[in-house]
Amino acid sequence: MLRDEIQIQPACTVYIIDVDGVRHLVDICAGDIVTTVGKNRAASHLANLGNATEWFTHLALGTNTDAESTEDLSLGAEIYRVALDNVAGDGLTPNNIFATGETVFGHAVIQADSVAAGTVTVAEVGLLDALVGGNLICRQVLSNALTLSGTEKLDILWGVIVN
Repeated sequence: MLRDEIQIQPACTVYIIDVDGVRHLVDICAGDIVTTVGKNRAASHLANLGNATEWFTHLALGTNTDAESTEDLSLGAEIYRVALDNVAGDGLTPNNIFATGETVFGHAVIQADSVAAGTVTVAEVGLLDALVGGNLICRQVLSNALTLSGTEKLDILWGVIVN
């Protein structure tokens, strides 16, 4: 008998786009957490109970630096949440969800002054399935908190691989 195990592996890449529009890589997070709720939702999608690109629908930013846990139900201290649209294509459009091969991607570009006036510090990011409340699918604490202001932007590409 041949057995193949399915694993869910997330990876998050974070860039800052400075005021001149130049993109700088600031973090590659390969060890982020898919929560227990996230794994249960993935199983539902694999059982064909839903569209895989609806597994998560929003990306959130927070300020908490506590370590990730599979039992996390929310970000530690959420400060902003943005909807991700289901769109076809290569994922270069800001704020979307797309699938390529075994990977479902969430992509968001968030300008600092959309989050708050003045300086914004981001220490954690998460994928969720609702605008308010909802289920936390993945959570990542960044290697170093990021401080942004004005027209600086965070460009986050989060791939969740089911293989």
